[in-house]
Amino acid sequence: MTTDAHQADTSVATGWLKTVQWLVMSAVVLTAMALAAAHLPSRIKLLVLFTMAYGLLAAWMLAWLSRVTNVSRGRPMLIVSCLLIAATCVGMVFESHRLYAADKLRLRKQNPAALMGDQLLKSSEVPADVKESFRQAEQEQQQLRSFPGYLRYRVSSLGLWPHPWPALFWGFEVILASLTGGWLFGRVA
Repeated sequence: MTTDAHQADTSVATGWLKTVQWLVMSAVVLTAMALAAAHLPSRIKLLVLFTMAYGLLAAWMLAWLSRVTNVSRGRPMLIVSCLLIAATCVGMVFESHRLYAADKLRLRKQNPAALMGDQLLKSSEVPADVKESFRQAEQEQQQLRSFPGYLRYRVSSLGLWPHPWPALFWGFEVILASLTGGWLFGRVA
C-alpha cells in the first residue's frame, strides 16, 4: 500500500515538474518569437493577418513543446496557451513601439529643421509666438512617439481614428490571435 501511495505521489510530482518545464520552455520560445517578429519590417506586419499568423505559429510551437515534454493537454493547458499567446502578442507590440519611437527620435535628431528649432527655442531673440509654434510641433512629435501614437500609426493605413479606437483594435487583434492560437492548440495537441 505504501509503495502505491509513494508511486502516486511521485507521478503527481513528475506531472507538475513536466508542466513547469513546459511553461518555462514555452515562455522562452514565445518571447524569442515575439522579439523576432517585432524586428521584422513594418510592411510585413499587416494588421490582423500578421497577429493571427503569429498566434497560429505560437500555438503550433506550444503543441510541439507539450508533446516533447509529454505534458497532458487538457483544458487548463489550453487556457494557459491562450494566455501565453496573448501576453507575447502584447510584448511584441510594446517592443515594436520601442523600436518605432527610437527610430522617430533618431530621425528627429538628424533633421536640420528640428535642430534649428531647438536652437531657436533657446535663443532670447525669437518672438514668443514663434517659440510657441516650435513647442507645439515638439509636443506633436512626442505624441507621435507615445504608445497611443504608435497604435494610431499602426492603423493609419485604414484612416485617422480617434483616441480609443486604435487601442480597441489592438485589443481585438490580441484576442483574435489568442483565440485562433487556442483553437489550433486544441486541435493539434
